[in-house]
Amino acid sequence: MVKDFAISFAYAFCQYNSNSSILPVILMHSLWNTFNPVLLGSIYFNTPGIVKGDLLLINGEGVIGLIIGLLTAVWFINRIKRDDYYSHVIDIDQ
Repeated sequence: MVKDFAISFAYAFCQYNSNSSILPVILMHSLWNTFNPVLLGSIYFNTPGIVKGDLLLINGEGVIGLIIGLLTAVWFINRIKRDDYYSHVIDIDQ
């Protein structure tokens, strides 16, 4: 549940950078659903992928996914704050 919240920031970042288009988000989610089980294994069916290891640790739906998702969330929030901070500045050279 926490991982889903954290990874939603990556999807929000895609939409934010694409002028609110949903297509990059759909593409990103499709790629995730396709390559995560192949590379890291399926946590739902308990089948290994190309990378071997404990699924709860290495899988994008596990601990590593949570850490990467939280780092992405922190980065995205800082990016939004920076963009909003400078949005009120008036360019006097115009």
